[in-house]
Amino acid sequence: MPGNKESYWLFLEPFVHCVTAGDDVLIYNSVTHTVTEYKSSPGISSLCRDLDDPSKGFTVRISPGDENSEIRDFISGLRNSHSGDLIRAIGDTRPAVIRPRPVLVNYPPPEEFPGFNVGDYLKNIYFSLNASEIPAAHGYTWAMYQFPCFTYNERGYTELAPADVLKNYLPYDGIPGLTMDLTGADITLYSRLDELITHLKKLVSSVVFHIPFPCHDPEVIEQLIRLKNSRISFYITLPEGTSLLPGLIDNPWFRLKKSRIDFNFIIRSLEEYNNVAAILSETGLKRVFFLPYYDKENMEFFRENIFLSRDDIMGSKPGQRQVYSRQILNDQGFGKLYVMPSGEVFANMNEAPLGNIHNETITGLVKREIYTGKGWNLNRMQVSPCSGCLYRFLCPPVGNYERFMQRFNFCDIL
Repeated sequence: MPGNKESYWLFLEPFVHCVTAGDDVLIYNSVTHTVTEYKSSPGISSLCRDLDDPSKGFTVRISPGDENSEIRDFISGLRNSHSGDLIRAIGDTRPAVIRPRPVLVNYPPPEEFPGFNVGDYLKNIYFSLNASEIPAAHGYTWAMYQFPCFTYNERGYTELAPADVLKNYLPYDGIPGLTMDLTGADITLYSRLDELITHLKKLVSSVVFHIPFPCHDPEVIEQLIRLKNSRISFYITLPEGTSLLPGLIDNPWFRLKKSRIDFNFIIRSLEEYNNVAAILSETGLKRVFFLPYYDKENMEFFRENIFLSRDDIMGSKPGQRQVYSRQILNDQGFGKLYVMPSGEVFANMNEAPLGNIHNETITGLVKREIYTGKGWNLNRMQVSPCSGCLYRFLCPPVGNYERFMQRFNFCDIL
């Protein structure tokens, strides 16, 4: 603090975020990724609210000698960490301080925006080719609400026609970054798969096949992986899937295509994780992921192994763009649509359907989700208790587990 009686304007750098929760304050520098906290500090909390107030020019007048030691230490900390600074006051004229606000370019676009391009928003279209109570999905009734396999239908077996897949995807084929995802109960059971493959060969976009393992017809897998721009994402259930894994790995085609195959192991307990880990140590597989499955009886497993600690959240270190985007949309689920065999379309399987492809277009459904939907736009500021949490801008986006359980504090903080 300068050692004279002149007053100064205090301001925050544009890349610094000041979050308050009651009398607690968190300062996050998105360039250096440093976090500073002040607990039970009403003076600092009030000061930070003024620093984030556009009606006050994002500045606070500081007169040396008028502030207490806590405020002096706070200001010194801002200056030493290059998070804020002081400007000598000349009369009552405030300095021009610009604070970026949580606004994304062209989002949401004006409703009558003439240049609306669905390709600016779409990332994945998941088509569920079939839905069933197949044996492979036994015990995983709620999987489709947690990850994109398996599609369950208590009313029996249903299929989505190839024509419905193609007419709703081809207008967008070739959009940079857009992927076609084909999933279902078990797409190796799909009765018109050969017909669909004929058309998939002509696509420019990448195609990802989401398949339970074991599946009904393992020989189909080789046919799918030979398609250009294709990937396979296996969802492996225990113990059946792990017992058949060596046979899959020993196939000659697997050795040629393994870089395009993901292995998602569905686990419900620490014991299952340890069993899979032991098996993997002998396989040498590289593209391996673990998908915890909530079966409504294993909350303790989630609490001990999935919930985030304060250190986890503090260590996430989001950049400036992430901090702002997460205040507007859900960057984990944004851009994804899910089409069911019935034709119903969801932006998130845990929310109400947007509409039906039998009487609406994908473009129209995307617009509806952007303006009124809850799948792409659900953020921490909209759910309790996260909206009042000091760490709400650092925390990862609201995930499917939280939506499904209707519990939004997957952490040890709240």
